[in-house]
Amino acid sequence: MKKAEQRITDKRAVKNRTMITEWNTSGKRIALPTADGMVFLNLDEIIRCEAAGSYTEFYLTGGRKELVSKNLSQYEDVLEPFNFYRIHSSHMINIRYVKKYVKGRGGYVIMEDGATIDVSVRKKTDFIENLLR
Repeated sequence: MKKAEQRITDKRAVKNRTMITEWNTSGKRIALPTADGMVFLNLDEIIRCEAAGSYTEFYLTGGRKELVSKNLSQYEDVLEPFNFYRIHSSHMINIRYVKKYVKGRGGYVIMEDGATIDVSVRKKTDFIENLLR
């Protein structure tokens, strides 16, 4: 059973590495499948990602958006090593774009683009630790 789990983990890691490619020395990029092809973005352009059923809406700098034909969970493992954090079942954020964290039961964040997003109660402690790193 453990060998099967390891194979699945290894396949996922290979798939994730192919999603992010190094295009230049200044940063990483990601290829996102859209309805009409592929969009290539610098990771630092992504402010946040929001689940939209089996799609993911990427909110980008400059007020741009991209609707991608994969669900949010498929991007979680790919983006987390690059300062992204899934603060809620339907939201993953780029920690670099957090403008303010407001205390509460779970609390919420205000992003640079003005979005207000709740933090899951069960993820609050881990999220705050990630913010302070």
